[in-house]
Amino acid sequence: MWLMSPRGFVSIVRKDCPPDHLLVRARRRQDLEALFPGANIIEGAGTDYRFRAAIPEAEVVGVISRELLDIDYANHKAATKDDELHDAYMSVWSAMARLQDGKPRR
Repeated sequence: MWLMSPRGFVSIVRKDCPPDHLLVRARRRQDLEALFPGANIIEGAGTDYRFRAAIPEAEVVGVISRELLDIDYANHKAATKDDELHDAYMSVWSAMARLQDGKPRR
């Protein structure tokens, strides 16, 4: 699962972690730290995501729930204040827009 929050982008999978944990991966350390402060972050494990942490499932559920309940914006891209993250999200938005029948409005 990809979580694309205004706070950061992470990929969440079930692999290489203890039972009842999920592996949360990020391209940038600050994204993982923003969503999971205090996580034991491992850098450079020889895979495509540079940063990763094994997080208890309940904590991951809590973060996803918080992200949903904290939505106070009408436009996700506009709510993303980090310029690099915003630009990356625009690229994803554009790629996904190409899947839609008819041209989406920006």
